[in-house]
Amino acid sequence: MAPRIVNLLSKDRYFAVLIVTLSFCIGITGIVLNGMQFSPDSTGFHNYAVNLVAGRGYTSDLSSEPQTKLNREPGYPVFLGVVYRVYANLGEISYIQQGDYDLEEKRLLSNYPEIWAVKYFQALLMALGVLLFYKSLLPFFAPRTCKLSALILSIFYPYQVFSSFLLRESLIAFFTILLGYLLCRYYSTRKGIFMLGAAAVLALGSLTWQAYMAFTPLVPIMLWFASKDFAKLIKYSALSGIVYIVLIFPWLWFSYSKAADIKIVKSMGTTYTHELMNYVAAMDKAVFHKLITAKEKRELEDEWYYDLSSKEVVENSFTGIYTRKADSLNAELKRRGKSELKYLMVSSSQRLANMFFQTHWYPHSLPKGIGSLLRSYRNEGFIYTLFGLGMVSISLFIALFSLTGLGLMPAGKQLALLPFWGFLVFFYPIGSVSRRFMPVIPWMILLSVFAVTRMFQRCLQPKLTQNNQKEVQS
Repeated sequence: MAPRIVNLLSKDRYFAVLIVTLSFCIGITGIVLNGMQFSPDSTGFHNYAVNLVAGRGYTSDLSSEPQTKLNREPGYPVFLGVVYRVYANLGEISYIQQGDYDLEEKRLLSNYPEIWAVKYFQALLMALGVLLFYKSLLPFFAPRTCKLSALILSIFYPYQVFSSFLLRESLIAFFTILLGYLLCRYYSTRKGIFMLGAAAVLALGSLTWQAYMAFTPLVPIMLWFASKDFAKLIKYSALSGIVYIVLIFPWLWFSYSKAADIKIVKSMGTTYTHELMNYVAAMDKAVFHKLITAKEKRELEDEWYYDLSSKEVVENSFTGIYTRKADSLNAELKRRGKSELKYLMVSSSQRLANMFFQTHWYPHSLPKGIGSLLRSYRNEGFIYTLFGLGMVSISLFIALFSLTGLGLMPAGKQLALLPFWGFLVFFYPIGSVSRRFMPVIPWMILLSVFAVTRMFQRCLQPKLTQNNQKEVQS
């Protein structure tokens, strides 16, 4: 019986059904276990989407005369809006009012069937992503490595659980896997249509998370290393650039028409501008060096960002107000002799750890480290604590062996890791929150599988050679 099952799973179509089914089931498990848990950011995404469906414009404002708010990229709200629009044919969709959400406990107090519909759809999207990931590896790795990586990914709870969160990471994860798949398909076929598709995915990713703009160089990198043809590099880079611009242009025009300042295109049409980011970064340094408290930082963010209109934030960004405030904080830190290098080293190590060590498998994450998890049995119970320690242990194992795999991976196979390299190169600007790195978990699992199998082969090879020599001598 067992050999027959193994034989069936060796066939691609049966294995594809297996990993999609497992992935979807683990995703549903996460949805059920997390229940009514809900991130504060999710309330904004939800209300943006409901306003879009209701024809009230691009805003999370619930007032009778809503004002356009550009503090969110449009990709995820539009995605939610599409799902909600379909669901509206079956039932009613409604706003999350202030009394419907417990900010302290981070949970919904009322049931929203449309939100459950999105979560189930995200679980399906994540399952399809696992299949695409498996297909993208086949041109580069042995079938056994591809299958083992995809199988582990399909049951890896810290990855699949993101389908239970109304956050853009699940959509970004799908886009990242789709990007990797299209880049690998171009490598194996040299067909330009796959590179144009990759440019389209990069545009959709940028409209969902502005940091995705940083990954646009992956297209010319793959073009060059796949063919070493300069003419093809120029041709498809230009065509890909056109596809990218055509797809992002409508949103940039809309945001420009609302902000009345062309410089807003630098931040993908959102009010989270580079000037504001620099001010927030200066506040982070001030908190680290105890110039201000974390509470004071939150109050400053409310005063100078969250409580302002989009137009006011744009004006503060491009008239130099945020820059002057950031310079003032940095100057005070310098006057007090605070070390810039110390902050940079500590924050860099923390952000790199965020990439390789995933802890955001539960809505509250693990903000106080392993110690808080060990003490959690008092409130959460022994089973939760045991499960949490298991997730942490597995994540640590994958983190360590993925670093090993990165060192052992031959140069010719590194092209399969392009999305991973994109996140690794830009780990510092995007790494303030652990969940930002969730989309690279598939490649970390691949690297750890590659490392373990390679080390196993190296350990086994001398014994096989010795046995062969004995057979020859006999």
